[in-house]
Amino acid sequence: MQFDKNSFFILSDTFSLPTLQKIVTKIKRTLSSCSHGPPINSGAKVLLSSYYPILLTLALTLCSGCVYGEAPAISSDLSSLGNKFLDQFLINHLKNKNVAFFQNTGNAGDALIWYGTLCLFKKLGISCTPYSVAIKNHPSIPIDVIVYSGGGNLVPYYHHCFQFLQDVMGRGIPVIVLPHTIQGHQSLLSQLRPNVTLLCREKMSYHYCKKIVPYKENVFLACDLAFFADLTPFTPSKKEEEAPPKNLFAFRLDCEINKLREGIPLPSTNQDISSYGSLTDTTSDDENFAVVERFIKTIDAYDVVWTDRLHVGIAAFLLGKKVHLFDNSYGKTRAVFASTIKPLDHHHRVIFHDDWKIVAQMTKP
Repeated sequence: MQFDKNSFFILSDTFSLPTLQKIVTKIKRTLSSCSHGPPINSGAKVLLSSYYPILLTLALTLCSGCVYGEAPAISSDLSSLGNKFLDQFLINHLKNKNVAFFQNTGNAGDALIWYGTLCLFKKLGISCTPYSVAIKNHPSIPIDVIVYSGGGNLVPYYHHCFQFLQDVMGRGIPVIVLPHTIQGHQSLLSQLRPNVTLLCREKMSYHYCKKIVPYKENVFLACDLAFFADLTPFTPSKKEEEAPPKNLFAFRLDCEINKLREGIPLPSTNQDISSYGSLTDTTSDDENFAVVERFIKTIDAYDVVWTDRLHVGIAAFLLGKKVHLFDNSYGKTRAVFASTIKPLDHHHRVIFHDDWKIVAQMTKP
């Protein structure tokens, strides 16, 4: 195995222990020439630890070229999110290329993901063209890579991403699905071609895809791109003198209601604010931006947020609110909480609830 510090690799928990031990030995030799970074003294386990960020910038080149694996846990510093695995992955695959970007059809939460994606792309110097425009100009302007926006669309409830992959994966152009929750759709996943790469936004989806997708080297773990959203344009530097209402109840009223919530009355002031806006593959940037602005400003008017909407919870967390988070019908909220929010939440501002009875208590006079 040959490698240097200019290539890039992230270790997967699917490697055997002997292989990991060999890699650790080679990493020790490489790091011995570094003037910074912590010593490695705990064998293979250190490769999966979030406390050794230097490992994220290591580069290993195998004979087959640049290989990627499961991203380690997200750093505790929000400002560093994406500066390691995801940054390098996107730079390697998208920078200085003709990128056709297909934005996921969805609600205000999906608009927040879209906005976070643009923030990250801007930071990395990645430009893209809306998919509909790129297709019209193709082949006079060739498409190098097709990117599908992150979200929760590749689950049995929805078919936009499913249909999109069926339509484009046979073209031979590289296709990247940005961080998604993925469930069901076994027939499609088991037949994905080698030009399709899946980024999963939590471990539940990652392990599911690793079992089903034939080209397992094309399945990676990364965080939801909403975490990269710069919310400063939507939040005033000084709050208004009038005290805001304390509690925002923002429970969902759609098809993803948790069965455990059945029979639980919601507060009369409940606002399913994620449903107050939407985006499609044809809505303009200005329209999407307006949805994000209304979404963030609504949440920012409150101190405490109660929700089973994942991106209401993420936005409230990024805004520094106290958050009471509940699961949706198929576990995506719990999974993203465990994979990303909990490791970042050093001040314990987000409480994840399994018992819905606490909501019923809020409705009592």
